[in-house]
Amino acid sequence: GAANRRLLSAFAAGQQWGGQMEAEERVQLRDALPERQCGSERVSVLKLLDIARRAGDAIMEVYSKETGKWNVQVKEDESPLTIADQRADAIIVEGLQKAYPSIPVISEEGAKAPVEEKKQYSHFFVVDPLDGTKEFINRNGQFTVNIALCTSSRGVLGDAVPVLGVVTVPALGRAFVGLEGKGAFRVGEPLEDAAGMREGLSGDTPSGAVKTEEGGVKSGEDEVGVRVRASSFDEEEEGLVVVASRSHMNEATKKFLDKYKNCKTVSLGSSLKILLLAEGAAQIYPRLAPTSEWDTCAAHAILKEAGGEIFQVSEEGEVRWDSPMRYKKAEIRNPFFMAVGKRAGSSVEQSQPQGPSSQQLSSKV
Repeated sequence: GAANRRLLSAFAAGQQWGGQMEAEERVQLRDALPERQCGSERVSVLKLLDIARRAGDAIMEVYSKETGKWNVQVKEDESPLTIADQRADAIIVEGLQKAYPSIPVISEEGAKAPVEEKKQYSHFFVVDPLDGTKEFINRNGQFTVNIALCTSSRGVLGDAVPVLGVVTVPALGRAFVGLEGKGAFRVGEPLEDAAGMREGLSGDTPSGAVKTEEGGVKSGEDEVGVRVRASSFDEEEEGLVVVASRSHMNEATKKFLDKYKNCKTVSLGSSLKILLLAEGAAQIYPRLAPTSEWDTCAAHAILKEAGGEIFQVSEEGEVRWDSPMRYKKAEIRNPFFMAVGKRAGSSVEQSQPQGPSSQQLSSKV
């Protein structure tokens, strides 16, 4: 609503919540994001970005049609599924398997590998082809395409770390990317318009990107990204900006937020919530409701590189500051969690979490 737009517009004008606005750092993505070695494969962030954009083009093609042609279904977990989800999934999975045939793909809409097979993965992709299907159906534009790359120990469950993330926002023509050790970047303008997305809204072509003959966008030789950084904050501060889910603002979440002094709440759908933390426009996102690995993995990689982190939360609502979110669990469901920017006094916790580093993991495979 209007309150959301005022909060986000203030950020865009340079009033960063929880700290001073840093000078904008613009880089050419091809220089900033080298390929990531994964076994015999060399994974390109820009290749994944192009795959995600193609999926986004397919989603927007469906979005432009009458809702009666969306073929809306309800899955076993009671979440919605549309033809846009299915088309985007097919494009992404086919693109990944063609480009990187030795790296397994875990996708929300795909067949699930047996646990014993998954246990042996050392590198794998995690895909949510259309995160925010409810937002898609409601035509508010707050949906994303998500591709992550994780690294893990063979023979071990629940220790996987996201090392690369790509998230596109098809309705805005924007994207976020992050690569371990290289930082996180936004392609296009800030998300200050996200709370006011409306039917039919489309974004400009990002600087350096190239329009395709079909009207989509692909990475150009000179495509530019802006480095994003999570904002620093202290939990005792007054007026922190909290991001909340449009669909899951339950009583447990409201009680959890009572500990913060006069916090300001911004409601968004999909992985946009985590991205808002990554670009410094909010500090806290508690999620005391069900999610799955593909809902968070790509945005988690970006948030980590922006200086933030996602921590597990117990069912009693206690944040486990020594337990960052991990992936390749036997159960695809995530625990409750709290995503944060740069929390005061947490430099050790957030930069040196418990569990093996991805470098240690890579040395085991």
